[in-house]
Amino acid sequence: MSVSSGSARPSTGARAQLPDVVVVGAGLIGLCTAFELVRAGMGVTIVDRSAAGSGASRGNAGEITPLGVLPLAGPGMIGEMLRGVVSRRGPLSIDPRSIPALVPFGAGFLRACLRSGVVRGTDALTQLAHGVLSSYDELEAAGVELEGGGRGFLFTDADPRRLVAAREQAARRAELLGLEAPGPVLRGGALHEHEPALRDSVPCGYVAPSERYVDPGRFVDGLIGRLRRSGATFVEHAEVTGLSTVGASAGTGGLVRADLAGRDPIFAPRVVVAAGAWSSELMRRSGVRLPIAPGKGYSFTVPTDAMPRGLVHSASDRVVAIPLSDRLRIVGVMEFDRSYDALHPDRLDLVAVRAGGYLRGLDLSARTEEWVGPRPMTPSGLPIIGEAPGLPGVVVAAGHNMHGLSLGPVTASIVAQLIRGEDPTIAGARIDMRPFAVP
Repeated sequence: MSVSSGSARPSTGARAQLPDVVVVGAGLIGLCTAFELVRAGMGVTIVDRSAAGSGASRGNAGEITPLGVLPLAGPGMIGEMLRGVVSRRGPLSIDPRSIPALVPFGAGFLRACLRSGVVRGTDALTQLAHGVLSSYDELEAAGVELEGGGRGFLFTDADPRRLVAAREQAARRAELLGLEAPGPVLRGGALHEHEPALRDSVPCGYVAPSERYVDPGRFVDGLIGRLRRSGATFVEHAEVTGLSTVGASAGTGGLVRADLAGRDPIFAPRVVVAAGAWSSELMRRSGVRLPIAPGKGYSFTVPTDAMPRGLVHSASDRVVAIPLSDRLRIVGVMEFDRSYDALHPDRLDLVAVRAGGYLRGLDLSARTEEWVGPRPMTPSGLPIIGEAPGLPGVVVAAGHNMHGLSLGPVTASIVAQLIRGEDPTIAGARIDMRPFAVP
C-alpha cells in the first residue's frame, strides 16, 4: 500500500495525546504484547472486534508446552487431510464447500509436509521454544498469576510402539531445549496407579515433567486486569476495517491510521496486528495478504467422579483432558469450514466419544461451557511476526496455529524488540526472523 500524505490526521496538539502503540486484537497474543509494551513504558491502546479475551483465548487446553511447539505438518497429515474431506468422524474435518478458498493454503501445507519443510519448520520453532518457560517465569515475577493449572503432562496412546517413538522424540527435544527428560514408559498397573482416571484399556503412557498448564480464562482475565490498572486503554466491540500510513514513515514522524467501523479512526506511530484468525481479513483490506485460515477447535466442561491428577493427552484419540481450577475441560478436533465460530454439535459429540474412550467417570450427558474458537492456522505451521511490507509502522504478530498460549509471551518480547529497533533475541540468542517474515 502506498504512503498517503493527504489523509486526515490529528493536529499537532492532538498528537501529543496519541498512544505509542495500538494493538489490534485482545486475545492471547495481543494481551501478552500489550503487557510487554506497557512494561517497557509505552502508552498502549488495545482494540478488539469483540470483548477482550474472547476468540480462541479462553476455550483452549491451557498448555504451555515447549516440547509441543512443533509444526502440524508432516507426512502422516497428507492422508489425514484427504480423510477429513470425505468424513466428519476423524479429528480433522474439512468442509468440501470450503476447498476452493483453501486451495492456496492446502498447497502450502502439502509443501510443509515434505521432510525438508518439516525440518525447516521445526528448526524455526525451536528458536522460540527456548524461551517459552523463561518468558512465563518473567510474567509471574511481574505479578501475572498463573493459576488453575499444574505441571507435567501424561501422554498416552493405544499403540505402544507409536508411544515409545513419541517418547524418544520428546527426549531428544528435551535435551535440545535443556529441559527435564520425559519419564519412562509406564504400562499396566504402574500406569493406572499413576493416573487412576484412565480406563483399563489404555495400555501405556509417559510423563513429560517440563510441561505446564494454566486456566486460560483466568490467565487472560489477569492480564486484562493488570493492563487496566497500568493505564492501558481498551476499545472493545470495535472492528478495525483498514490500516494506512499518514505522512512519511513511522520512523520519520509518520503515523498509522486505524479505521474503525462506525467510529473515529485511531492514530499511532506503531500498530501491532494480533487479531488471530481475523488478521488475514484485516490485512487483505490493507493491501497485505497473510496465509492464515481459521481452524476451529472445540471444548466443553464435563462433570466427573474421577478427576485426573493432571493434564492427560491421548495421542490416538487426539483429545486432551485438563483439570482447570475445579472443573474438567475436554479439548479436541480441528475443523475447516467457511466460518470462524459456527458451532457444530456433531464435532462436540465426537470429542465426547473419544474422551469417554480413555477416561472413566465422565458424565458426558451433562456437558457445559460448550465452546468453539478459530485457531489461526498457517500452511507452514509458523507464526507470522514482522514488519508489514508497504505499511510503515505496522507489525504483524499472528498465525500461531495451536501454540498461542505457549508462544504468547515469547512473541510479545520479539515484537517489543522490533518496535525498539532491536534485533530480536530469545534466551540470549539472536533469532533468525526470516522464517516468520510477513510474505
